[in-house]
Formats: sequence, structure tokens, C-alpha cells
Amino acid sequence: MKPQKTGLNAAGIAALVIMCGCLPAVADVLNFDSISTGGTFVAIPSGYGGFTWDTNIGVMNNAYYNSTYGDSSISFPSMPNALYQGSGVISVTITGAPFSFQGADFATWLEFNSEFSDSSTSVTVDGSLSGVLVGTDTMTLNTNGTFSFLTTNFSDVDT
Repeated sequence: MKPQKTGLNAAGIAALVIMCGCLPAVADVLNFDSISTGGTFVAIPSGYGGFTWDTNIGVMNNAYYNSTYGDSSISFPSMPNALYQGSGVISVTITGAPFSFQGADFATWLEFNSEFSDSSTSVTVDGSLSGVLVGTDTMTLNTNGTFSFLTTNFSDVDT
């Protein structure tokens, strides 16, 4: 899944805050730092954080993003890596055993310090359990590439 300069409808997901349902009162933040990107970008490893990840999600190194896309002012909240959706994908899915999803940092995709023409302007997160929607939250993304945290507080979801 190579990031493309055209067709991207990408919102960067910098950190996922997840509370595992099987371990009461234990919170985990997936910041993707343990994934070796080789200084560029890679597909997210199968089973990372105990989840099944959509194949259109990857992990990118901040320095690579800044040098490749000319955005020297962008800093991922989860330095040095961040999750991204790529290749024109409009939705992604993460599944696992029931868990609580507290939220994540999101940003619009920039190139040369300007919003990319096909970039997302908003993000919607749905939480479901056994196919039943239990919550939905939407946020407008900053057009300057600044990350903002979307608080969801979904408990007991599996998708």
C-alpha cells in the first residue's frame, strides 16, 4: 500500500486509545512506535495491538512524511510514526474482541503545507458490537494539518 500523491482521501490517525474489555481498568495507547517503518511507510502488521486491521491502513514515519510531501511543520502526536489510510480509501475497519475505544488523533492530509485536493475534511467513527451500532462521532478536520483528538468513549465494541 504505497501512499499516492493522487486519489488520497486520508486522515492521519496518530494514536488510538483503547481499553481492552478483557482486562478491566487497563488502558493501552497504540502509538505505532514499535512498528519498524525503515524510515518510510509499511503496512500495519497483522494482529498489531490484538486487532484485525483493514488492508488499506499503513504506518508512516514522520520524517519521511515531511520530506516526501514537503510538510516540515507537521509533527505526529505519536512520534515518530502515525497510522494513515491510503490509496483513496474512504472507510477503514478495525476489529477485535470486545474493547472500549476512547478516541484518536486525526488530521487532514497535506502536501507542501497545503490541504491536498482529495483529502478528507471530516472523519466519522462508528462503534459496533455484533453488527449493532452502539455509537458514532464526527469531527471536522483542521485544513492546516494540525491534529485534533476525537473523543468517542465507546465501551464494549468489536468493530
